[in-house]
Amino acid sequence: MASSSSSSSHINIKSGPIDTDVLWMQPKHVSEHVWNGEEERKLHIRRAIPTYQGEEQIPEQIFPFLQQSGFGWIIKMGYLKINASLISALIERWRPETHTFHMRCGECTITLQDVSVLLGISVDGLPLIGPTNLDWADLCEELLGVRPQEGEIKSNVIKLSWLAHHFDQINNDDDEEQVRRFVRAWILRFIGGVLFVDKTSNRVSVRYLQFLRDFEECGRYAWGAAALGFLYREMCSATDYKTKSIGGMCILLQLWAWERCPTLAPKRTPSQIENTPLGHRWLRRGNQHIGNDDVKVFRRKLDIMKHHECLWEPYSSTVISLLPLVCLVGSIAWYAVVPLIYFQVIEWHQPDRVLRQFGMQQPVPESPSQPLNIHGITLKGKHDENLGQLFAPMIQQWNNRHAFRVDAYPRQEGLLSFNSDYMVWYRRKTKMFVDPENAKTATLAEVVETLQYMLSPQGRNTWTVDDLVPYVEKITILSEEQERVTELVSHGPASKRQFPAQQFHMLQSSIETQGIDRRRDTVQAKEYSQQMAERGHGMYYTPQTFAEYPTQMYQYPFQSHYTDTSASQQSFGGVAETQTHFSWPTMTPSQQYHGPNSTPNALLSRHSYWRFRLSPAVANGGILVPAIASGGTSSPADSNGGIHTLTNKTITLEVEIVDCAHNKGSLPLTGQYTPRNFIISFQRPRSVIILVKASAPVDHTIATFFDHLDPDDCIIDDDNKWYENIEYYMNLVADKGLLYLGMGVSSGKDNACHDPP
Repeated sequence: MASSSSSSSHINIKSGPIDTDVLWMQPKHVSEHVWNGEEERKLHIRRAIPTYQGEEQIPEQIFPFLQQSGFGWIIKMGYLKINASLISALIERWRPETHTFHMRCGECTITLQDVSVLLGISVDGLPLIGPTNLDWADLCEELLGVRPQEGEIKSNVIKLSWLAHHFDQINNDDDEEQVRRFVRAWILRFIGGVLFVDKTSNRVSVRYLQFLRDFEECGRYAWGAAALGFLYREMCSATDYKTKSIGGMCILLQLWAWERCPTLAPKRTPSQIENTPLGHRWLRRGNQHIGNDDVKVFRRKLDIMKHHECLWEPYSSTVISLLPLVCLVGSIAWYAVVPLIYFQVIEWHQPDRVLRQFGMQQPVPESPSQPLNIHGITLKGKHDENLGQLFAPMIQQWNNRHAFRVDAYPRQEGLLSFNSDYMVWYRRKTKMFVDPENAKTATLAEVVETLQYMLSPQGRNTWTVDDLVPYVEKITILSEEQERVTELVSHGPASKRQFPAQQFHMLQSSIETQGIDRRRDTVQAKEYSQQMAERGHGMYYTPQTFAEYPTQMYQYPFQSHYTDTSASQQSFGGVAETQTHFSWPTMTPSQQYHGPNSTPNALLSRHSYWRFRLSPAVANGGILVPAIASGGTSSPADSNGGIHTLTNKTITLEVEIVDCAHNKGSLPLTGQYTPRNFIISFQRPRSVIILVKASAPVDHTIATFFDHLDPDDCIIDDDNKWYENIEYYMNLVADKGLLYLGMGVSSGKDNACHDPP
């Protein structure tokens, strides 16, 4: 598709967002680098899975204590394989400003509900925060029975290999205290290698031991909330293009994507296992295939994902009924707009931005709740700091989480309309596409080329508004945008409660209060422009669709152009369009007696479709007139109002014929160029008179119109037919509620002088 040589046409695709008040970090976000075509980035997943005797397994003797501590279910999930490409593509849509993924269908995120249902770990309870200045060697000796030597512990950190060395075997004759020590060591290995992985992925802080002294007490902490907060922080950090790896519970991110976006999941989704967290179904043998391992594949899936391909409520009542009790305890926290606390990591949980995940209508959300000055705080230089006192306001808000629950909004029935208040707002605030190559699908190839031709000097006089209808409809279908185009504007509820962003004045002299983005490089989105390839002969396009209808053919401005009209199908935008979906019989009774007649290869290419009105009384009738291959002429309506056949295949002459009809008798004669347009141009019930060659062409014509007619419409056949054929057609169309009238009934020469049978 191209312009003439004197000028050039471009398709300009903007990076987005249009309004930058929500995604204000876009110039520093990894998606901007991807859009600019910079080197592909695939994140390294940091983790170190604890093993026993060289195998990925958990000793049976420690299971009761793991269950007692609250780690029984989640610790098994550590062995699930992780798809780094899927994680990398998802991070490109994660937004640190809102703690949500910006998908094409709206914002969605991992909530405390997902943590409970998928992992089976507590999300309600005490915040995971405590002293950072204890004597850690003494604590190891007390709770592990082994004291790290100098050089084996640095600050409060020990190597995972040290734990694996000292706790490599558990014996059946070990006493309970020794088993408890082994359990603590195993949980530490899981925390350092899977749950709270630091930048090394081979070390773990022994500050977690203070929560493992008593397993019953350990179960009272909100480990799930802390794990989600830590994962939030890791995902926020990974949106920096310079970051090459990611830690945290990436298994949770992968499970969330598999459950909510089936197009991202492996082809085979296993069935749910009763009385286990939902995520455990992916642990079955044979279900460890993680799918494609190409970032571009997942990026494209996310870029072109339709709104029905995102499951807003994957946890049905049936799913919930099969879960163990631990997955449902503390569900009050699922709906709370509160800080998720993990020592120095304070990340806001924002279910108010994703109410569709809880079955409620989504209003336009308020400003994000995450305070900017605590988004990048680390433990560096704070080992003697009283974190409980420093973060007291956040701890108080977490402890009072029931007061920060989102209000109950009306239930969302079906999918949210593209023209809802939220989606209209969202499309201005989001970045719709990450890869500009995927954004180009909006051009719709040959369909747009056809429209370009219709607007060109050569084509603009060859079509009417009625001709434009099927092209616009096909654009809508091919782009799968029917809902957005046809749905009415709907207004969602107004927001009832405010959760304004809070600022806590602390650490005024620390550079960390400048925010998580303080060290990031700023980049500007490049202008992306694609020039259309230039076509020859100085014109935009010669659409095949027009060439296949001889009545619409124009005089080509170049020599030796050949149009093949022998195909039984028409091509539109690369999509084969069959003439009819109705399976019409190949032989009528008379053909069975006298042998089949030949059928034209492309009958529709031999006809023009005309709407002809003699008076308002017959305004719901039409006549199908054959285009004659000869070059003779005749007027369509003489002074007596008679109908003649059309005599030329060019649009110019057909326009002249219509004008002639208007001038001679003011008859409202208008041309229609497709079977569908011809039928829908009449009021119902319709009467269609067919004036075509007898036998097989009549069969083909009736079959062509059959799908477009409605009950009580009447087909008037001008052909002279054998009476058995008339009865045959009457019975055949009656199944659809149509009427059939044969204007010429023959009973043969022997019965010509007698009453017909």
